[in-house]
Amino acid sequence: MDFLLACLSPRPDLAGLRGLAEKPGLDWDATYQLARRNGIVGIVAPLLHEILGGKLPDSPQAPWLSQWRKLAMNDMVQWAALEEILLAAQGRSLRPVLLKGFSVDLQTGFRESCRGASDIDLLVEPSCFLSMAKCLQGAGFTFLEEKSGFHIEWEADPGTAPPRGRHEALFHRSKDGVFIDLHWQIHWPSETERFGLKLSDRIWERTRPVRVGRSTGTLLGREEELLYLCYLLFIGDRWFFRRLWDLGRLLEAPAAIDWERLLPLSVETGTASLAHYGFGLLIRISPGSVPVQVTRGLSRWRGPHRILSPALRLERLLLHQGWELSNLSIRWTGVRYAQRLWRWPFHILRRMVSWLTRRVDAVSREGSF
Repeated sequence: MDFLLACLSPRPDLAGLRGLAEKPGLDWDATYQLARRNGIVGIVAPLLHEILGGKLPDSPQAPWLSQWRKLAMNDMVQWAALEEILLAAQGRSLRPVLLKGFSVDLQTGFRESCRGASDIDLLVEPSCFLSMAKCLQGAGFTFLEEKSGFHIEWEADPGTAPPRGRHEALFHRSKDGVFIDLHWQIHWPSETERFGLKLSDRIWERTRPVRVGRSTGTLLGREEELLYLCYLLFIGDRWFFRRLWDLGRLLEAPAAIDWERLLPLSVETGTASLAHYGFGLLIRISPGSVPVQVTRGLSRWRGPHRILSPALRLERLLLHQGWELSNLSIRWTGVRYAQRLWRWPFHILRRMVSWLTRRVDAVSREGSF
């Protein structure tokens, strides 16, 4: 576990990693399975390759090398598809924003590490959604209506707004297996009311152009993107550590961060508590990556710190991915409620009622046979 956490530093200490790897009793099969469950095999394998002189501890239960190659090939396919899509979008005067790992890679340089992204995340303004959807259709992608949860009226006016209550649409191309997650907001609209999240309202203020091969893409503003990655940490799925690694790498990007702007922006967009806990976790694996005055400024929005902080332990998150019942911060989204604390008890009550209802239904079904 210590070895995996040390691998997540944006500037890993190779000598320290070598010392951890040489400790007697280290179970490489168990280490692989833990890395696989958390989606970080492609991050750990290149470091292992370097510190062990190319001798990866492969076994049928821990196929480090083959999985690394598979992830690298997947990344190559997705990068080729991304360049193709951006060229097609340019032809329609569209400028989709790159989100998540693809954006981080472009800003920090390409490494041997492979994130193993399952899809390409793109963001467009709501008025451009239908035009971008048609662009993807023209590039051979199929709209996954059932998984997206709505129907596209392809003959509607190009500026027709996408459905309310949704924030993304899923597309797939069978010839190369690439998935596209097309966003028009960066979080669920319902989260604006529940958590006070308003980041979607501010993301178009400082977008930046970026070169992607022969094409041009767009990035979020520096501060907006950092807050967005902090938000992604607490949406409760198994990619937590890959996103924490992304956050650490993004802080290493050469473009300057306006910390004085980030603080009020986090408060205005309802992401101050997310930034407080996200940066706090990052400091565990990358000390000194966030200025002290920033962590102090964010601390006033930390909410019930004595409840949330003990649950936000990297070791526990690595083992349970935030889904153990006692982990209020992830499973019950306490961090997102920290700026609207009065709503949190009602959310917990709804979760408990929902769980009890499912249990009663299950027992009733069993009793009917």
